[in-house]
Amino acid sequence: MFYKPPTPLDEARGFFQWHTSTFEMVASPDCVAVMTYTPLAPNRTRITQTFLVPEKAEAGTDYDPGTLFELHKLAREQDNQLCTSVQKGVTNPAYVPGPFNDIYEVENLRFLDVYWKLMGDSSDLF
Repeated sequence: MFYKPPTPLDEARGFFQWHTSTFEMVASPDCVAVMTYTPLAPNRTRITQTFLVPEKAEAGTDYDPGTLFELHKLAREQDNQLCTSVQKGVTNPAYVPGPFNDIYEVENLRFLDVYWKLMGDSSDLF
């Protein structure tokens, strides 16, 4: 699991992040954004993004959905562009995968474990 220690500014704002290989949560005073990642195929992953606001909060009165989702939508679009670029690289015939870093890429290895289980393959390629 990846836990990003909050900066002093994060703490002042009440900001918190939590990441695993298939789950991500970002909490702020306004909302909690929860994302899950499910591998579907070698080149496809389903991303489900859910926003949680206080139970009694009313859209348009207590928060503006457009403003609330704006930053997350922009970040998701940038992430998707990055993933598309990486996918082009790894599908290039000249690409040869290297080993994952056992310290910094543990979550990548966990994601691959989930992928191989969902795809019905126990490959030892990585």
